[in-house]
Amino acid sequence: MIARTVQLFNQYYDQIMVWYHGLDQAAQMGVVFLLFVGSFFLVVFFMMSRMTK
Repeated sequence: MIARTVQLFNQYYDQIMVWYHGLDQAAQMGVVFLLFVGSFFLVVFFMMSRMTK
């Protein structure tokens, strides 16, 4: 079970890295920026939901 999970993770990781490295530099920075913004909003949402309980 663990070996299958690791294999799937490695497969998708490799596919994402091939896609990411195929982008030009501006698109790569855009992807990184969107990941940071998405993570920020996710953390803020989680903190706000905890504070309102």
